[in-house]
Amino acid sequence: MTKPSRGKMNAVVEIFKSLFAILGIGITILFVVDLLTTNTEATSTDRVVQNIPTRTWKIRPFPTPIQVVPTTVVPTISFSRPNVRPRNTIEMPRSSPYPTIDVYAQLMKRRPRIRILTGNSRQFPASLGTEFRGNVWSIRITKAFRGAEANAEIATANMFNLKAPDKSEYVLIHVKITNISTENIARDVAFAPYIGMTGRSNKYFPVADVVLPQSLSGDLFPGGSAEGQLAFLIPSNEKQLMFVINEALPDLPPLFTAYDPWASVAPDTSIALVDTQEGFSRESPADILKPMVVNPIAFGIDEIIRGDAANAMVQQANLYNRLPGQGNEYICIKIHLKYLGTENPDSLYNTFFADTEFRILGHDSVLYETPSVVEPEPRFSDFVSQGVYAGGKITGWIVREIPKNTYRLALQYEPRFDFQTTNPRYIRLPLWEYKR
Repeated sequence: MTKPSRGKMNAVVEIFKSLFAILGIGITILFVVDLLTTNTEATSTDRVVQNIPTRTWKIRPFPTPIQVVPTTVVPTISFSRPNVRPRNTIEMPRSSPYPTIDVYAQLMKRRPRIRILTGNSRQFPASLGTEFRGNVWSIRITKAFRGAEANAEIATANMFNLKAPDKSEYVLIHVKITNISTENIARDVAFAPYIGMTGRSNKYFPVADVVLPQSLSGDLFPGGSAEGQLAFLIPSNEKQLMFVINEALPDLPPLFTAYDPWASVAPDTSIALVDTQEGFSRESPADILKPMVVNPIAFGIDEIIRGDAANAMVQQANLYNRLPGQGNEYICIKIHLKYLGTENPDSLYNTFFADTEFRILGHDSVLYETPSVVEPEPRFSDFVSQGVYAGGKITGWIVREIPKNTYRLALQYEPRFDFQTTNPRYIRLPLWEYKR
């Protein structure tokens, strides 16, 4: 084998040196490029981090503005939109007394809806003309007017109709009544309605006893209707007037319909009193100066007149009032009474027989009955107002006939139609006249 020459060997060595030099230059270039790229990315990252904007959220709930500091954004569920994906809301600081935005939305979406049933109370009467539907009758007032026009129609209807007293006037209504019963029986329409009026005084005004231009009469089978008129006598200054509509022998609550625009009478719920713990026996009657509370009423005595003066008062009250019996005399007592009400704010206290609940006894332990006379004005029980609602008051005279020589008088109060066996109460009366 021939040995290569020295010149060829040198040429190969030079070639390898050139290759290693080129490789070194390439590696150097790659390192420099890699270094430069890394510094550029780091510089961009630093610039981005340094330029992050600072955000501040401000929530200003009415009425006091508050500023909420930025806090962590947490995912929550919206109460106002159920069955949706969680959305991001700002969580308020726990020290804040205000609810979160979602709770505000929940409260606004779920506010309680108050449904006012008009016509079921004096505070929210229905509009005039609203139909009352009972078990047997349908009743609807189609027209109503008061004052001079009503007074004139009643005066011309019959010459014996009483003129409205001073400071009083008539209200005249047209009413339509229909028999809606399922029983195939003809019923008298004259006994169908139970209609009255009330107002700001909390008094109940029944139908007036007058002859009307168009009376309400007829026997109706189911489906039959009749129209007629009814009249009421009310004080001229009575405001917040409304009608109380029901059927005779009612077992349903009445319907209240407004006569005056925007009529409304809010029951007084602050007049509840505790029963008086005195006067439970005739041996120890209560003092006349103290008001007597026997729920649901409170009453007191304003004035007492006895003897010849009382006899004269009774004679002046009515020409046909009889004189007291032999050895007897009249005693006139002026009583004021206030109805305190019950759990039902529209309950009615019947005052038509209220004077019969007061009786007098003396030293002989005899309860003296009410004489058949017309009491002086104002009468404690009369035909104008036959009841009062909570807060209503009545004041008037009662008349009793007693022996002239009786003494140790006491006034007894005992409800006539009370089935709860309320204990009678007794109030000591002076021997002669008394005025508060």
